[in-house]
Amino acid sequence: MKASTLAGLLSCVLVMGAIFALSAQAQSFEFTRQIFGSYNTLARKSAHFSEFACLFLALRFTARALSTRFNTASLTICCFLFCVLAAAADEWHQSFVPGRSPALRDVLIDSIGAASAALVWTVCSFKRKRVSS
Repeated sequence: MKASTLAGLLSCVLVMGAIFALSAQAQSFEFTRQIFGSYNTLARKSAHFSEFACLFLALRFTARALSTRFNTASLTICCFLFCVLAAAADEWHQSFVPGRSPALRDVLIDSIGAASAALVWTVCSFKRKRVSS
């Protein structure tokens, strides 16, 4: 296995593990409110956005290292859809954590984070192809 493939897989596991660990924190709203005060909601929603942008990038990097059979668009769409499913699963997981509740709004924010990362990835890929041509 190539080092880039191993690094990609490790980054996927680390990001997904961090998402799971953060969503398993009971009463986290009260804890983060002590830190961020009136910016608590902004900080929490920014974390949702960022976590899933990072997850998309880790998945896409790994997909590029693993597959040469699929085109760029297919891999990008599959990675994005995985992120949306992971966001829904994360919210479902939160329904079992004391002091936490699932929110469709958070799935939307997570998905926007993944979509933003997909857009950045796509723009960078096109620029890279134009430079190498």
